[in-house]
Amino acid sequence: MDEYPVEYNNVFKKLTAEAKATEDGQKVTDKLSILVKLLPGSEAPEIAGITPDGKAFDKRSIKAKVILVEFWVSNSQLSQMNHSKILNGLIIGDSDKKNFGVVSISTDKDQDIWKRAIKTSNLNWPQVADFKGDTSPNVANWKITAVPSYFLVDSKWRIIKPNIDIAAVDDEVHNYLLHPAK
Repeated sequence: MDEYPVEYNNVFKKLTAEAKATEDGQKVTDKLSILVKLLPGSEAPEIAGITPDGKAFDKRSIKAKVILVEFWVSNSQLSQMNHSKILNGLIIGDSDKKNFGVVSISTDKDQDIWKRAIKTSNLNWPQVADFKGDTSPNVANWKITAVPSYFLVDSKWRIIKPNIDIAAVDDEVHNYLLHPAK
């Protein structure tokens, strides 16, 4: 279901109302309702939390045509390596940088550790955390099962590409900017 939500949803729609009303049917309905919300073209889920200066995050503050939404945790070496790639311009071509933004949502539980990781790594793009770890509504709403996880959204916060591999970001961004969705 996670890998093929569209196909699974199409099959599920064909089931009878009685089948959908069973306990298993309700579990599938609940899971599909989240997965379908993350399909390309869907409005991206809200992001709850604060920035390092204690202010509520406002997604409208990011002025870019394409935004990389990252979920990370400070003790992840892979997150740290990917942050280095973002900082050094290794995941996005020069021609696309002016139209590209990043926001990182931490799944950390400790505010001091989170702030220290941001400072140590010199992360200079918007950072958000709610300090609820795996029980965060961000984790549930975005269906995060592993960190780091990445999504591409457009300037209107519609999903371009869910669960994208960091290595594919440059091509996806470039292709989107050449042929933006209407």
